[in-house]
Amino acid sequence: MGYDTYWVQRGFSVTVLLLFMLTLISCTAKNAAQFKNGMGYATCTFCDLRYDDFSRRDLENADFSGAYLFGTNFSWSIARNSRFESAIMYQGRMEWADFDGSDFSKASVGGTALFRSSFRQAQLRLTDLSHANLTGIDLTRAHMVTAILEGVDLTDAQMSGVNLRSATLRDANLSNARLRDADLQGAVLTRANLQGTDLKGANFTAAVMNDASFANSYVHTTNFRKTNLNNADFSNAILDAVNFQGARLRHANFKGATIKNVILQGADLCGAIMPDGQQIPPCPEKATSSLTTSAAVSQMTSIPPAETGPATADPVVLLPRTDAPSDMTPVPPSGDRPPIDATLAPEGNATLDPSAQPTPPVIDAAAVHLTVQDNRRMVAVPGNLFAKTEKGIPAGVIAETLDVILKKMGFSPIYVSMPIAEMPEAVENGFVDVLAMALPTGKSAEKLLFTEPLIEEFNTVLVRRNEPFALERIADLHERKLGGREGYIYPLLKKDPEIKLQLFSSDGEMIRNLILGKLDAVIISGISNLYVLRSEGIMAQLDVLKKAVGMVPMQAALSPGKFSRKELELFNKSLKEFKQGTEWNAVLEHNGLSDLVRPWEVASP
Repeated sequence: MGYDTYWVQRGFSVTVLLLFMLTLISCTAKNAAQFKNGMGYATCTFCDLRYDDFSRRDLENADFSGAYLFGTNFSWSIARNSRFESAIMYQGRMEWADFDGSDFSKASVGGTALFRSSFRQAQLRLTDLSHANLTGIDLTRAHMVTAILEGVDLTDAQMSGVNLRSATLRDANLSNARLRDADLQGAVLTRANLQGTDLKGANFTAAVMNDASFANSYVHTTNFRKTNLNNADFSNAILDAVNFQGARLRHANFKGATIKNVILQGADLCGAIMPDGQQIPPCPEKATSSLTTSAAVSQMTSIPPAETGPATADPVVLLPRTDAPSDMTPVPPSGDRPPIDATLAPEGNATLDPSAQPTPPVIDAAAVHLTVQDNRRMVAVPGNLFAKTEKGIPAGVIAETLDVILKKMGFSPIYVSMPIAEMPEAVENGFVDVLAMALPTGKSAEKLLFTEPLIEEFNTVLVRRNEPFALERIADLHERKLGGREGYIYPLLKKDPEIKLQLFSSDGEMIRNLILGKLDAVIISGISNLYVLRSEGIMAQLDVLKKAVGMVPMQAALSPGKFSRKELELFNKSLKEFKQGTEWNAVLEHNGLSDLVRPWEVASP
């Protein structure tokens, strides 16, 4: 290359670089100013917008692709169907915002506050969300393949139908999250906390879940086929129609677990602790998983000593149910051929021998259900503010009250977290004996024993701060733009045809519309929501009207198979005495509800 040619090319490169920088600077200055001035422009790609404030804006269909958004504030904004592809958004504020349908592919959003925000059907492929606060986030049907969510807090997150294939959720907290029908095939969830998580229909095929915790949880129709679950904790869990085929479960803890319709074919259970507390012996180094499964089945089907008490559930068969995950291998009718079970061949080599086991292995219910004492009672809690379990310890006003009353009656309560919708079936199937929160409606009103209300939930009315209005009668809500929740019933409001409610899928979406002035008031389902809003600092922007517009009694329900009518009367008597004493006030105080759990005055019809 000649001297002149070299400098010509170099000069050309410098010119192109300068033009690019001038364009970027121009874009940054012009577009940033337009955003700040509210001129309605919806494009600011590759802009430097660090620490800018876009809170409470309407940013639908905006384009921030490649933008530098470090520390930028998008809280309470509506940015549906917007583009943030490859944007840098570390340490930002995006709480209570609406990003439904937006594209965050390859964006860096680590350490950002995203609690109560909405990302329904959003694109988050290869997005880095490490150590972000995602508490209460809505990720329904979001596409998150290979996303990075290390150390994130997903407590109470809505994640039904989310696609998290090959995603990284190491050390993630998913307690009480909703993962129904979620796809987590090949995902990494080492040391993840899934206590109380709704896993119905979730697929964890070939996932890595070493040291994950499912303790005191209801795991129903979940697929763990070929999943690595070494050292996983299933203690005191309820496992119903779960597929562990080919899974690695070495040193997993099933102590106290209730197991029914679980597939263990080909599973590696070396060193695992069985429901009765006995441990499977360590396997030889060269032993296969089939050998381990055979040993486990033998261990689990052993009949416990007579002093352990009678069985309280039907025998458990290691076969899939009709509502089991779709990836489960179907079992032909018994008339065609016997089920395959892991056995030992005559030579001593581990193998699968379909003819060696003429009948399916049956687990004795007394061994699996661990009814060591007649006074043991399984209590289902929904995992909300009023009733939840923290490492097996009851927490919340209702759960703590139940614990006191049941122990006073001589019972030993064991707590398991499950969705309220699953509770009636769980008590009918004998998995649980007490429902911490239940309403006497439909068939449950006839089949269960309902207690006196432990507390009363009131439908309260929220308005923007310093914009209250008089509410004496329901008619005072006429001609006002009101928000309510989908799936909730408001009896007093329903009786008045002049009341028009706009329904929302979440409290976050409803309150966002109130804050942005699109609604005059919103109906909050209960005082528990007021507590959550107050703890998140949102109540600084809102006022509560003095009168409520409805009341729902929060009752517990007892299984008639485990409690008599006389015991129900004793429960109610003990509850009344407890609520008249100082211990009740102490429970309300340390739960932060002493000023909210009270008789609210209800507006007249």
